[in-house]
Amino acid sequence: MNFKFLEEPFRETKRFTSAIVREWQKKVSEQHFLPLTFGSLQIVRHRQLSALEHKMKTSQQTPSGIDLQISRYIDALAVLNFKTFPAVLTTLDSVPDLARRLLALRGYLVKENTSPGAVRIQWAFSQQEFDDFRDTHEGGGLTRELKVVMDRFDQENSGFRLVRGSLFRSLLTQIAYWNSIKRHDIQMVADALMQNARKVFTKKSNELIGSMQVPEYPMIEEYNDATQLWFRLITPPGGGVPGALFGTNPEAQAKFARFVQLKNGLDDFAEVIRKATLLKAPKTATPGLSDHGQSRAIDFGVQNLKTGTKILGASNASAWRETGFAQKLATAMTASNHFHGPLRVPDEPWHWDFEH
Repeated sequence: MNFKFLEEPFRETKRFTSAIVREWQKKVSEQHFLPLTFGSLQIVRHRQLSALEHKMKTSQQTPSGIDLQISRYIDALAVLNFKTFPAVLTTLDSVPDLARRLLALRGYLVKENTSPGAVRIQWAFSQQEFDDFRDTHEGGGLTRELKVVMDRFDQENSGFRLVRGSLFRSLLTQIAYWNSIKRHDIQMVADALMQNARKVFTKKSNELIGSMQVPEYPMIEEYNDATQLWFRLITPPGGGVPGALFGTNPEAQAKFARFVQLKNGLDDFAEVIRKATLLKAPKTATPGLSDHGQSRAIDFGVQNLKTGTKILGASNASAWRETGFAQKLATAMTASNHFHGPLRVPDEPWHWDFEH
């Protein structure tokens, strides 16, 4: 298991990141993620549940039972869907806000449901992977095509220079963007999704959903015993009927029945979250899944050579169009067959995708 990405530099939230890195490295050294079981997740999430309870107490609010249920559902769904890819679990564990954590989980579930294995395939490079990429034919191609486009822009726009953003956006940077209090769009979308999630646990919504099976809440401590039942449920020994191998042992049968109930509830909850209509598309990609993470997208800016100042960057789409530089950048992009864009949703005239 490679946790090299934990060592990547991260200037924006250095103190916050250092604490997370130390904690994760400690857990890795103690093999808390090996083997990855429901029990190990209890260790991972304990700090998050405590933080949620502390936040509610300090704000003089009564701890919300529904929010604690949702937190447990997030944990269980993360393990059930990504137990072989722990990077998702550690990333979710680094999102303190429950609503944003739920929105992130939805991003992973939707991506995986659309194309199984896509989350792992699209996951952000580690620093070592990016360094290796730069030495490949594809990495060299990106460098060459960037020079072609930037030279074309500079030739056609006297007094101005096209500048580019980072070739690689690390996982830690993506996490920081997701957690930033300045990302009001994420919070607004996440809060709306949380409202939908809370409705799942009300009688009114259960009437609307119909046959949905949502137990009171999945108890993490039950998952230790239930883990083996889960694997037997998926692949019964000898191809038998799931559950039959427990014979007439009442305790084993009860555990199996309880886990089936939990699994059904989790599947139903996941479907509600996946199909929920978002208020709008967040401007920030789900942590780990940004195209910038594998150098498949580049953000550009414009510099005034006379003043030496950067007059346009990765913000203010209207300014790009009003100054005409959105079209001028698009014109320069015709010098390459590998850039496609700009990004339309959300509206980012400075963002162009690169096809390796």
